[in-house]
Amino acid sequence: MPVHVGVALFFTPGRADYLPAHFHWALAVTGASDWVAQPVRTMQLLPNNNRRAFETQDLTKVIDFTGVVHFLSTDAFTVESIEDWILESFPCSDSKWRLPGKYGPKEGWTCATWILQILVELQRKKVWVNRWPVEVMYVRVLNLGADMQDVKETHRRPATNRVPVLEFQSGAEF
Repeated sequence: MPVHVGVALFFTPGRADYLPAHFHWALAVTGASDWVAQPVRTMQLLPNNNRRAFETQDLTKVIDFTGVVHFLSTDAFTVESIEDWILESFPCSDSKWRLPGKYGPKEGWTCATWILQILVELQRKKVWVNRWPVEVMYVRVLNLGADMQDVKETHRRPATNRVPVLEFQSGAEF
């Protein structure tokens, strides 16, 4: 059965003092047939950027969870082997990898750039075919996250076991 790989987004509201609203990114991986089956494995660079966290969690129980942007399904990895590859290949220390041009977070090394670096490497390894430049990938994930967050805030429904998922390539529900 293929492994599904996506970006789980967690919304942090802005604060009047200085912090704008933003999404925290975590790489989400599941061997289940779809994203509804919980829990999933998440891999993330923590907000202080000096530590990674790899954990199994039920995203439906995380209060600030917005949704998953589904990137790919592959037989090239298992959940365990992709985690091992990430542990070996992508340290939490700043690798100086950046988005080109004017795109990306001002502080440079963040959870988003760490995950985009992983996705670019999956593309380079031909595990994933992608037609988008990396700076467009960044903006597209943010836009899809904003769409999911808008639905979440507009409907203000009580927590359900539904996992909002949008397909990266098309923007359609996965």
